Amino acid sequence: MALSIIALGFLGLPSCDPSFQERFASNLQNEVDRADDPQRCGNGGIVGLVVQDCPFPPACFTTACTSHDDCYGTCGADRAACDAIFLEDMFAACSDAFFFYDTLYLPCRYTALSYLTAVREFGDRAYRDSQAHCFVEPEIRVGACCQVGDPPICDDDVSEFDCPALALFFADTTCENLVATTGGCPVPVNDDCNSLLDSCIGQAPLPDWGRCEGDELIDGGGVCSISLQDCANRRLCVSTALSTFRCLVDVDVRLATTDGPSDVGECSTPEESNFQSDVWFEYSIPCSGTLAIRMCGLGDELFDSMLAVYGSMEVGNDCTCPTGSETLLACDDDYCGGGSQSGVTIHDLVEGACLLIRVGAWSGNGSIGGAFRGSGMLDIGMFCQTDPPLPIATSP
Repeated sequence: MALSIIALGFLGLPSCDPSFQERFASNLQNEVDRADDPQRCGNGGIVGLVVQDCPFPPACFTTACTSHDDCYGTCGADRAACDAIFLEDMFAACSDAFFFYDTLYLPCRYTALSYLTAVREFGDRAYRDSQAHCFVEPEIRVGACCQVGDPPICDDDVSEFDCPALALFFADTTCENLVATTGGCPVPVNDDCNSLLDSCIGQAPLPDWGRCEGDELIDGGGVCSISLQDCANRRLCVSTALSTFRCLVDVDVRLATTDGPSDVGECSTPEESNFQSDVWFEYSIPCSGTLAIRMCGLGDELFDSMLAVYGSMEVGNDCTCPTGSETLLACDDDYCGGGSQSGVTIHDLVEGACLLIRVGAWSGNGSIGGAFRGSGMLDIGMFCQTDPPLPIATSP
């Protein structure tokens, strides 16, 4: 049996007469001799002692012991509940065999209590062993693993556990299949600033009127409006409202290359560029006012982002890809705290101006290989200047 129960008969059971103690001792050897009997309440597995199925015939605990073993072997079973049911079953066996005034009724119940004491005291290992079958080794999938490179490096027959956290894993496929179906590892479409830019397409969600909270940099903590509706296509977007434009945009730099300038103002060092694996977004200013971009709480744990915004305060600029820091309007590494996510705020922007938003990963050694890449989101909000001021929401 899975469970070995020790009835501590020699500890002296309450109300047990000498004849009971002698009978227990005389039957102990017989129980040991029947060690291969599968229907028993103990097999000596804990400390070498075994106990009787039927200490007081016709009262037998075999069914109770078997049910207890089955309970311990049920995945997720509560051990205390199994033990409580075990005692109830043994008490029931005593009640079925004897009337309460019979001489052996109380000794039978005391023996049941001793069996319960034994499993509570020594049954921990039996319970753990019985539960062991519930923990099945997870199936290990293999497939293609895409790692950063130019072009990205693809490895076949890699398990999902061996594919690095900063790479992309594709189960049940090969690098050849990736090439045939998607052209290879999925480099972000906005990886190259010069040729592939995501432009704002426009959207008109209804704004939620209220006051900005938790960010004193936006409008000085004053009156503003925020739309909480996300973009349907997860792209940069603007609304036609005259108050606030806001949406979320997906960012993934795990397989991105680096084509932005190494000089990123205060976010770079003369010795090396910490700004690696960058992707680019084009943003047309929908109104004059303040732009706030936040990544706080919107990225992978491993993603240590960097953020830069390039452009001009003038209308009609063409969003030319930067070659240095001449058109840099703002940059940030760890705005959100904790050495991870970024955020910038830019005031006095003019409606119709064009900006380039650059998102990358911080690199400790100035190379893509040392970058803490990952995926996340940009929370982009444009807070328009209004006259007269926007109404302030009041609590009911």
